[in-house]
Amino acid sequence: MGKAMNTAKRRIGYAVLLLFFGVCFLYFQSYAMLAVLIFLLLMPLVTVGLCRVAFSALSFSIEITSAELEKNLEFPVVFRIKNSSFVPILDCSIQVQWENGFGWDRQNVTFRVPVYARGEQVVRIPVKSAYC
Repeated sequence: MGKAMNTAKRRIGYAVLLLFFGVCFLYFQSYAMLAVLIFLLLMPLVTVGLCRVAFSALSFSIEITSAELEKNLEFPVVFRIKNSSFVPILDCSIQVQWENGFGWDRQNVTFRVPVYARGEQVVRIPVKSAYC
């Protein structure tokens, strides 16, 4: 809920700023105000375009050790997120759910990591199953 509130506050702030510069342009007609107003109108389009570029260049892989797993013994699950674009993703939110083969012991994990431009982020999560 906190992230949704921050996003809503940013959108309201952007709308207020856009309205302010729109009113300023009506009263103080100058090229500087027009340039700022055009910049504010184009900024969401540029942001959406850059997000499409960044998200289309993401690759995701999971690595699990091939050792024999035992009951209540932790083993690492490694997630690799690779960004091959020039646009960094500052808050990549990943939600993972797994369960054993019988449908018991379902676990959910959500983690957020930054994925830098032309970089790779490695996340290790220790997992253990009571019914292996």
